Amino acid sequence: MRNMFLWAMRAAIAATLAGFAGALPSNAQSPNPPFPKAGETYSEPAETTDAPAAIAHRATLSFEGLGDLTIHIVRPATLAPEGHRVILYFVGGGQEEADVQHIMNSHIAREAVSRGFIFISPVAPCYSCTFVASGEDYFPGLFEKLSELLPMSEERFHLMGFSNGGRSSLHIGTRHPEWVASITAYPGYLRNEKYELLERLSNTCVIMYVGSRDPAFLKRHRRTVGRLKGYGHPVHSKIYTGRTHSIRNLWTEKGAELLMDGIENRLGCPA
Repeated sequence: MRNMFLWAMRAAIAATLAGFAGALPSNAQSPNPPFPKAGETYSEPAETTDAPAAIAHRATLSFEGLGDLTIHIVRPATLAPEGHRVILYFVGGGQEEADVQHIMNSHIAREAVSRGFIFISPVAPCYSCTFVASGEDYFPGLFEKLSELLPMSEERFHLMGFSNGGRSSLHIGTRHPEWVASITAYPGYLRNEKYELLERLSNTCVIMYVGSRDPAFLKRHRRTVGRLKGYGHPVHSKIYTGRTHSIRNLWTEKGAELLMDGIENRLGCPA
């Protein structure tokens, strides 16, 4: 079934991301304005009727006073009139383009799109400019641009990330909670131990996973969860016994279903 849900990350360059708007159903509201620059469009559909076809885009967005920012997007081939929820996924490590390209063809991206989400992952502007460092300067600007360009069914975004991406999700989420519906970190913790910022997540769902054999992240995971609970936040957390930093359980097809279930079942959500 879903393991057959594949799309090619190769195809001719020639379409612009204005095609994103052109693919909207006639009774849907087109994003306005269209994406500002040409990008690569990969539109080979999935070869199964068990999951919706997907279309991928690579776009470069411009920000005044900052350099350009590259984002990758995978979305359902047929866009719903009511719009779609949006996941902004932060990869780990240096958040480089190769890692972003990999996550766009992963179980979590496929599962998200199969459930009707638009799945987006940004590339850090440079290796030392990840989104827990100077890359944070692109926010809230990126939220603002995407909310103008995308057919969103919700006003806020769902942040998700692995390792440095989990840290990025918490870092960006605590600084711009008005834009964030949920944060899923597997694993992650709050940078610089600025735990007082966690109090800002009073209207944001928080889900956190970590392996028991990941001592550096486990220690900070427990501190972050403890502080959230101290603020009265119903954070959802789990420690995977015997698992290391990668938490292999969550990289399988079933793991992707679990991660998406967390969002859709509103785990760790304040009342």
